Amino acid sequence: MLFDIFCGCVERHLPELRDLVAEAKLFVFEGAPHEFLKARPGYHEKFDESLFYLPFPVVAVEDAGSLVILADVNRDNHVGLNRPRTFIDVQGINVDRSNFEHTTDLHGEALEYLKKMQRDYPKAITVNVGELTTMTLDQDIKRFRGVFRADRSVLVDKKAGILFEDSLGYSMKESMRPAASNAQVAIEELAMLTRDKDFVFEQTPAKSPKVKKGAIPRSHERPQYTILQPDQIRKIMEVKNPTEDSQGTKRAPHERRRHYKWLVPGEGKPWKKEQRIVVNACWVGISEKEIRGKIYRVRLDV
Repeated sequence: MLFDIFCGCVERHLPELRDLVAEAKLFVFEGAPHEFLKARPGYHEKFDESLFYLPFPVVAVEDAGSLVILADVNRDNHVGLNRPRTFIDVQGINVDRSNFEHTTDLHGEALEYLKKMQRDYPKAITVNVGELTTMTLDQDIKRFRGVFRADRSVLVDKKAGILFEDSLGYSMKESMRPAASNAQVAIEELAMLTRDKDFVFEQTPAKSPKVKKGAIPRSHERPQYTILQPDQIRKIMEVKNPTEDSQGTKRAPHERRRHYKWLVPGEGKPWKKEQRIVVNACWVGISEKEIRGKIYRVRLDV
């Protein structure tokens, strides 16, 4: 996984990122991000920007396109799409560009330089660091738009070290546009969690792996997460759907993920001001099961 390659580079050459990467909760989405999102239509329709939040303070989102790490800048005031978040975009130097919906074409010297790096350092990665300062959902085109601050761009190889580094400051250079786009897509993937019918599903090794002293736990040594709906979760956990009991009686449980909701004041209501509350999760049946050396768990606390 790209996450594992990145961990190795951080340990050797980017130690200032170690704590953030070690804390990150790893979400894995199969396939190209734009194809994955097209298979989950409808979450834009009732999307409330004021209720969006990261499921954990630091998350790593890996799909076929790239790896993006997102971290709340202010953990005490983190609810809302428009909250500032640090982002780290990681791409393999030989990444398959067909996995991106939008790419930046290189020409001339820039293209020749890329080809040389790809040939000489086929396992190198680009690491782009910045901050997502503002973001909103454009309902007309059903796409997320954001303003990013670009701080640093590094080309690094685990064995050869840092091959190229550019401190970008507040100017958004053309080379950083794919990184900014990837950060937006990662937010869009996580935005599905604003629908209460989508759950965070955790997979972790049943036996605690032995992590090398001083090393950042790799993907197989830490829990992995994804976003699924109840029927998909029960298929993986090999349990029956609870909509039918042992006597064949049909039931329709109202399962919901833990989420935020606005209480609006009105006539006959005890509250006088609009307030945001937490709605606790509801799940029917078992939410954790060990299968073939892995523990699967529905996270009802996030």
